[in-house]
Amino acid sequence: TRVAAGAPRADGPRRDGVPPGEPATPPPAEQVAALPQGSSAERVPQDLQPRARRTGSKAKRVIVQRGDTLMNLATREYGIANYTTLDVVRAANPGIRDVNRIIAGAELVFPDPGPSSRLIDEREGLSVLVATTPVLDQAQELQRVVGSRYRVPVELEPIALGDGRNLYRVSLRQLPDKAQALAIAESLGSILRDPS
Repeated sequence: TRVAAGAPRADGPRRDGVPPGEPATPPPAEQVAALPQGSSAERVPQDLQPRARRTGSKAKRVIVQRGDTLMNLATREYGIANYTTLDVVRAANPGIRDVNRIIAGAELVFPDPGPSSRLIDEREGLSVLVATTPVLDQAQELQRVVGSRYRVPVELEPIALGDGRNLYRVSLRQLPDKAQALAIAESLGSILRDPS
């Protein structure tokens, strides 16, 4: 596992003077982090609500430092971040209720960004995350294109973020077997790049 050098442990004393369990930064509710250059969105969502845990094998563990945001950690770990990346990281860390308020000293899991991180193990069977976006028209177009390409049920799930903002998660649902789900995930590629 990878931990930043000199990182405080969640159960031990901290050099930054912030007690364990306190937020790394106390941003106001409206504070958002900037997305990487080239992103079509301007703001990072305040809260992503995962349905189920993602499956996957390789993962990195990182200790949150004072001042970290989920966006800057994802960018540092993966080299780039987008809404789909944040959705996957958020799902791997169910204790995160707000992507802009993560706890200093907490250990976060960053799944391998490969295609298998798109797999979602649900009670009804396997699903594949296609993309997460704040743009409804883009989500609807992805739903149409992906539905005609794979000929399986495609769900467009709105995620309320408050302040009148939403994200839209597009996923292929109820796939009959893991081989088919993995083949679709492989064809979509890494979570670092949304399908077009």
